Amino acid sequence: MRPPHPKTSNARAGFYWAVGSFLLLASSLLGCDQKPPRSEPTGPAHVLGMPRKYSPGESATTPHFTLEVLRTKRCSVEPHFQPPPGVEKLGVELTVSGLSQVQVPVNPFYATLRAEGGARFEATLLGCTPQLEARRVTAGQSVTGWITFDVPEGAEALEFVYSPALIGAPNDPVTFTLAR
Repeated sequence: MRPPHPKTSNARAGFYWAVGSFLLLASSLLGCDQKPPRSEPTGPAHVLGMPRKYSPGESATTPHFTLEVLRTKRCSVEPHFQPPPGVEKLGVELTVSGLSQVQVPVNPFYATLRAEGGARFEATLLGCTPQLEARRVTAGQSVTGWITFDVPEGAEALEFVYSPALIGAPNDPVTFTLAR
């Protein structure tokens, strides 16, 4: 086996050095070497190192948006859109407000409900109105509307989780404990 040609070996090493230098420079310029800013949670959950869970009426603040769950209610729909027996339509009214120049996607499908025992429920299209309008908000903009979920009647210990996919910023899910 022949040893590699000195010029080929130097060219390859130079290439890898250039790529490595570029990645190091890009990560420092993009702030990848720093932890993302986070709002400081308070209360017992923070003491345990877990994210804070909010209650309806409170404002959850992240670096890029605030979210407030205003109220919950059982939604009624036309008879031919009724869920199956034993299931009800539960609406969550909320307001999402932008706080920075990062575009925060507001969309019912970034929301889920979690129930005791790990069951998860995704948003449905029919239910309480006016439905939450899908759009993006930045600083000074907000949107209010309802997100509806089909959940078992009598489900308790529900948590509403909103986790928008932010472009160019860390994902910062917000959780609200819903009393029924």
